[in-house]
Amino acid sequence: MAQETFPKSWEGNYKGELQIYGVDSVRMKLTMKLDIVKKGDSIYQWKIAYEFNGKEDDIPLNSYVFSKWKTKSYFKKDSINV
Repeated sequence: MAQETFPKSWEGNYKGELQIYGVDSVRMKLTMKLDIVKKGDSIYQWKIAYEFNGKEDDIPLNSYVFSKWKTKSYFKKDSINV
């Protein structure tokens, strides 16, 4: 994927099964979701959610495009204190 399309090309909602492994087998399975939404000119919000035993825990993050140099963009992640 070309760098100039990231992070815009990643916008969307994703969902799948997270498998946590022990030494020799899967120890736990849970649903994991990721939502990536543009919130401003150079701000994208990433919301990670884990669903386990009927409960959902969210981890909101902001991603900032803080520097563009030639063909590369540099990003920073910032956890949102909620």
